[in-house]
Amino acid sequence: MSARGRVANLGPVPSERWSAAMRRALDAEEVVDLPLPAPDRDAAPEDIDRAVAEVVERVPGDALRVLVAGEPTVVVRAVDALRARGFSCYAPTADPADPAAGVRPFPGAEDRALEARTVAGRRFSWERAHLRAHLADLAVPLDALLAEVVARLPVPEPPPGEAFAVTGQLDRPVGWSRLVALEPGQRAWWGRRPGRRVPSHLVAAEPVPTPDFTAWLRREASGELRLITLYAGRPAPREIHDPDIPLDAIDDSIAFWTRHALAADPPPER
Repeated sequence: MSARGRVANLGPVPSERWSAAMRRALDAEEVVDLPLPAPDRDAAPEDIDRAVAEVVERVPGDALRVLVAGEPTVVVRAVDALRARGFSCYAPTADPADPAAGVRPFPGAEDRALEARTVAGRRFSWERAHLRAHLADLAVPLDALLAEVVARLPVPEPPPGEAFAVTGQLDRPVGWSRLVALEPGQRAWWGRRPGRRVPSHLVAAEPVPTPDFTAWLRREASGELRLITLYAGRPAPREIHDPDIPLDAIDDSIAFWTRHALAADPPPER
């Protein structure tokens, strides 16, 4: 068996059920089935990371194509880990058993996984790059967290165009909070995080598990909920460089973000 034809299948559909079209799309002469774990509602964040890492570690080093599918929160973690090891990741364009099934390089499929959707009877939309940047910090399935948001929507809802926050706490970790209260003299810097348009105040620290979550939304005239941001942790003022920050919120933002920062990897040495 040549390395060229070897494929790892991290999706929920076993390769024995794949259509001939799927096998041709991946040039799959041999397939190693290594399905990703399904998120457990009671699993701690570190348990999910460990389960994903165990699957990724079992991917043969000569598998140059990896099919990845499943729940978005788990898939993002797996793809990040696979790419770090040099694997090329793909996602199915249809059920792999479908005679018309094909694949696409994962960046496009990732966007597809993050398309607007209806959850608990409400239609959501979002900026894909921004939401994806937060998925790696979540430990619960995206749709499950959106359902929690819907359950906590204010009644009546704010008028269309007005941004509002929805907060909550689950009986298990939602994910990792990156908010850090700075100690006197602690070094912090301004930098742009992946998927963000503006610089953030950053500090070299590790995020910590939290049961809290915060969503900022805006209701459109159609009734659709535009998800401005969704993250693990308690509410914080808008960042200083946010171009949409109201003028009357700038002073509070400056006061808060000069005393707080977001956990990040240390900056490269110059």
